[in-house]
Amino acid sequence: MLAQRHDLHIGRSTLDRLLKEQGIKKCRKRAIQRRPHQKRERQPAEGMLLRIDGSLHDWLEGRGRKLCLVGAIDDATGKVLCLHFHLSETQEAYLLLLRTIAQERGLPMAAYHDKHTILRSPKKATIEDELAGTAPMSQVQRVRMSWA
Repeated sequence: MLAQRHDLHIGRSTLDRLLKEQGIKKCRKRAIQRRPHQKRERQPAEGMLLRIDGSLHDWLEGRGRKLCLVGAIDDATGKVLCLHFHLSETQEAYLLLLRTIAQERGLPMAAYHDKHTILRSPKKATIEDELAGTAPMSQVQRVRMSWA
């Protein structure tokens, strides 16, 4: 509006800074209407789905370095199945977690994780990959594990 009406050309951040210095508040942006998060139904039986995630935090309250707590929760019951501390959230940490669960409790039908690329490839599959059955799981949030 300044450029159109007054032939004054300044950047948005400069204008924001000048208004803030003069004590004039910025206009609030119109709130974006978000759809409410739809709750997902839990699985009907224990062992069908694991929810796995890691959390990097100062678990030792300043007495050591930050650690990542990697854990798994049964979706049907909400039971914590396994927790491990690691230096960071890595594929190795998740694989050790899954191995521990498989040895102590048996094999899950599936595992659900967030969208990070530790357990999936960010690459898009080509038609040739899909036909050959070697497509990376780029758009999959639920990792299906097939066991012999």
